[in-house]
Amino acid sequence: MLKMPETESLPRVYLVGGDMTWNGEITETLDGRYVVWSSGDHVKALDEMSSVPPDAVILEENMPPKGASYFLGLRRGIERLKNVPFIITGERGAKRIQAVFLEGDTYLSWPCTDQELLSEVAKAINTTVERSWEKLPEIQRKPLKMTVETYHNISEAVAKGEPVDYAEAAESCQALVEAVQSNQHNALLDLVQAHHSYTYVHSMRVATLLTLFGNGIGMSEDEVLTLTTGGLLHDIGKLLVPVEILEKPGKLDEDEWLQVKKHVEHSMDFLPQNQDMAKGIRIIAEQHHEKLDGTGYPKGLRNGEVNTLARMAAIADIFGALTDKRSYKPPMEPEKAFGILEDMSSAIDRRMLKVFQSIFMA
Repeated sequence: MLKMPETESLPRVYLVGGDMTWNGEITETLDGRYVVWSSGDHVKALDEMSSVPPDAVILEENMPPKGASYFLGLRRGIERLKNVPFIITGERGAKRIQAVFLEGDTYLSWPCTDQELLSEVAKAINTTVERSWEKLPEIQRKPLKMTVETYHNISEAVAKGEPVDYAEAAESCQALVEAVQSNQHNALLDLVQAHHSYTYVHSMRVATLLTLFGNGIGMSEDEVLTLTTGGLLHDIGKLLVPVEILEKPGKLDEDEWLQVKKHVEHSMDFLPQNQDMAKGIRIIAEQHHEKLDGTGYPKGLRNGEVNTLARMAAIADIFGALTDKRSYKPPMEPEKAFGILEDMSSAIDRRMLKVFQSIFMA
């Protein structure tokens, strides 16, 4: 019987197929981001997956003995696998096997790029995570469901080269503000980390931290909503950065780092200027990587050139990144993260950092 390591926190992906080349290529792409195990024996695969349900399954369409449709039919009779998303890969298209698809199942043309595969696996796992949110209390469920739906729509807009809908973003962020005001911030910071879209997870966590920050210093309702929405939208330009770069376990090379830094310019391209909330949100998106000592980007602003909202966002962004859970690192303890921020005294606003630390640790 299959047993997974109890300490393993990475999502689990099971590969079912008889083609060793197919298996090797997928394993190589997913390695480090997921726990991957596999079998070419359909009976063994069903038995192991029934014992330890994975977070997603990748199934070869022509797998022995009778192909994916036969395997999917057997899977329908196993209760523990009915909510596990399956990704079926093949060359001929999905029409022949769609009759045995369950909700969350998808078809991926093979061969495909690493980015296409990583995107499809993340999407499958996120389907399961988002379903689990339905069981949460409304005060937690509402901001999670609304913000993730907003981010799905943002992703589509960015892919089409269209501006972001501020009104929708602000509406979802209003639910987040209400949740934080009800002292749900710690629960939300933890719950969202199960999602596997890092840009969404980080943005949602920064938005939550900025809401806490704004409330803590007594900002008005409108100011807090602008701050929160700015947190949710501050990194939308990263949706144009290849996922294999964003999720790279090791150090980025020079070209990869330049691509990441361009996300600020990309964000500005999708944030329209003709709405009331636009100014503050654009400032957060444009300046959250600027540093008071001039070492930041994209403009190398110094001291008074860095807006107050951006100073707050820089602290929340760095603290969020340090305490985020990634595929290649566990979340850092808040105390250690604050220690690192304190060592950045020439780069960030020390007074604001002390205020934020007192609010967060209260």
